[in-house]
Amino acid sequence: MFSTAWHFGVDKVRYRSSDCRLEQREIFARRSHVVREMHGTRRKTTPQTRAALSAITNGSRLFAERVDLRTPRGKRFRDLITGYSASLGSKITEADRAIIRDLSMLQVLSEDIQQQYMQSGEMKESEFVQYSRIVNAIRRHLKTLGLLDMKRDADLHDEEDHLDPLAYMRNGGSRRSHRERLDGD
Repeated sequence: MFSTAWHFGVDKVRYRSSDCRLEQREIFARRSHVVREMHGTRRKTTPQTRAALSAITNGSRLFAERVDLRTPRGKRFRDLITGYSASLGSKITEADRAIIRDLSMLQVLSEDIQQQYMQSGEMKESEFVQYSRIVNAIRRHLKTLGLLDMKRDADLHDEEDHLDPLAYMRNGGSRRSHRERLDGD
C-alpha cells in the first residue's frame, strides 16, 4: 500500500516493503488513481462520474435553471437540438454542442419572424435586416458543423445532363442546344 503527500508539484510516495520499512521516493508522474492528501483532506482523483457532472453536461437539462420546454417553441428547440446532434453522429464535442444550441435558437427565432410575416404580410426594414442576419448566421453555423452540403446541386442533375466541355461549348455555353432552347421556351 502507499499514500501520497502533495508538496510543490512533487508526489512523495511511501512504499511499504516486505520487511515493513518505510522508504520514501519522489516521483513526478501524477496518476489519476492515486489518493492524494491535500491540507488534511483525502480525495480520489478519478475522472468524474455522471452524477458528479452538471445537469447540462450530462444531458438531463438544457439550461442551468429549470425551464418548461413543453411550449411549442421549447419542443421545437429541443427537437432541433436532437435532430442536429443525430446528423453529426455519436462523437460530438462540447464545441459542437454549443454551436448546435446556438443554431437551434437561431432557427427558432427565424421561424418566429417567418410566422409574423405570414400572419401580417408586412415586414419592417429593421425586421428584414434582423431576419437576414439570423439566416446568414444559420448558414454559417450549418457550414461550420459540416451539415451544409454544397455537392447536392451537382447530384440533382441526371447523367445525361452532364456534358463534356466540348459539347457544352458547341451548345453555346448551355446544357441544351440552340434548337432545344428555342423549342422549350
